[in-house]
Amino acid sequence: MASLGEVRDAAKATLEAAIAGLHGYDTVPSSPLLPAVVVVPRSAVYGASMGRGVDDVFELDLAVLCSLASDELGQDTLDALLSGYGPRSIRQAVFQSGSVTRHSSLGLPLCRARVTRMDSYGTSFEAASVEHVGAVLRLEVTTAATAA
Repeated sequence: MASLGEVRDAAKATLEAAIAGLHGYDTVPSSPLLPAVVVVPRSAVYGASMGRGVDDVFELDLAVLCSLASDELGQDTLDALLSGYGPRSIRQAVFQSGSVTRHSSLGLPLCRARVTRMDSYGTSFEAASVEHVGAVLRLEVTTAATAA
């Protein structure tokens, strides 16, 4: 079973390893390097199943940030990261992090992860006096106490 901190670290590491040039953060940075994804816990359900087959379900927001220095380039970069598939797709990177047995995801044993939705497209952010454009992806991670 993975803790919340382990899930955050694993999501950051998985995305950085899978997508060249993407900067991952497991805590909110004061001045992120772009493009970036920030892993932010949203909610948790503990003891989701009797018998501890499924122990915890974490929902995390992946805040995806791109530069607004060039509107078109920022939008194109954002679109590629939010796409359901492709070499820069966050969703595909999470999907491909699963093992053949599907009992491992994000490099964590007894975990399953999936990107379930996208919200807030075009949201503007500012950090270190630099404007960013972004969106939020929802990451759902299910941890098991024992092998399923």
